[in-house]
Amino acid sequence: MISISGVTVNGLKSSIFYDNNVKYCVLNFTIDNSIFALATESVNNEALIAFQAGGAKDFAVLNSTIYGNNAGAKYFVRYNNSSRIDRYGFAETDTWSFTYQNNTFANLLTAEGQWGNYSGIVGKAAQGVITIKNNIWVDCDVNTVRRLLHSKKFADFKGAGCEMANNIFNREGAVVDQGDYGNGSDLNGVVTFAEGADNFNATIELAYGVEAPAAQPGDPRWSISYTQAPQKFTITVAEATNGVVAVEPTTAAAGETVTITATPAEGYEIDEVKVECTTINEAVIVTEGEIPGTYTYTQPADDVVVTVTFKLSTGINSISVAAAKYGEGDWYTINGTRIEMPTKKGLYIHNGKKVVVK
Repeated sequence: MISISGVTVNGLKSSIFYDNNVKYCVLNFTIDNSIFALATESVNNEALIAFQAGGAKDFAVLNSTIYGNNAGAKYFVRYNNSSRIDRYGFAETDTWSFTYQNNTFANLLTAEGQWGNYSGIVGKAAQGVITIKNNIWVDCDVNTVRRLLHSKKFADFKGAGCEMANNIFNREGAVVDQGDYGNGSDLNGVVTFAEGADNFNATIELAYGVEAPAAQPGDPRWSISYTQAPQKFTITVAEATNGVVAVEPTTAAAGETVTITATPAEGYEIDEVKVECTTINEAVIVTEGEIPGTYTYTQPADDVVVTVTFKLSTGINSISVAAAKYGEGDWYTINGTRIEMPTKKGLYIHNGKKVVVK
């Protein structure tokens, strides 16, 4: 049994643990109530917890904070790939376990690292008891759960008591979906730590509609407060009279100023833009932007869906009216660009004279 409990280590420059290439099995390896600040320059066997010749039957990290720049580490924990429950001297029906509960992990394995490497023991997934609860991973291995489970899915582990819940995975200020490797119980929130390299008090901005969990995630020695992101409403595009219009963005929060960039199909131009709402009977004011094809409006606070409607034309009517009224001759824009004929309202030069096309 190996137990690391109640310790604080600053500036650790090597592995947290190394088996010195001795072939044995640790029955129970536990890190509990500890803080490790890493300044890793090199590690044994490429891992922060490095079993080069053996492994552990039951492995746990509890109530701890582990963080820092560990450019020398490729894995958080690594076993010898031949390590397996029956090769440890246990029956094939005996269980092995990984437990991660109430921990804060930050800035680990950010480059090309992977959380775990132990193909042998994970090959006995039916005997694995996996517990991943109430943890915060910020700027760590982007595929944390996939690599923690060595490319197996959480549902593949059939040991009695497997549990995964209330974990947060962030990378570069955004939630990282663990996909099919998790079980869909991740806490949808973005973590902001307090100022200071060794201060992990945090504010968690939960996605709109997500309630604060009953159990606090992360190392329990750090305080957690919650905010909530504003509701995002859907912006839809009504079918244009002619042509096609592409509109971005597709969602906006209440009270947010929305800038729409509209691109009509070739040969068409925008004659009119109107924004309507599904739950209020008032028009939303649209302002044309300085850049052609851009429009702004303020997202209503009591709306669910905003519909943006564009009326388009080919400009053919403008051409025919201009030709009939002003006759033949060369046309130029006010900037001196030669054109075949005006296709929209504005000031032009025709036969050397300024002409306003209405």
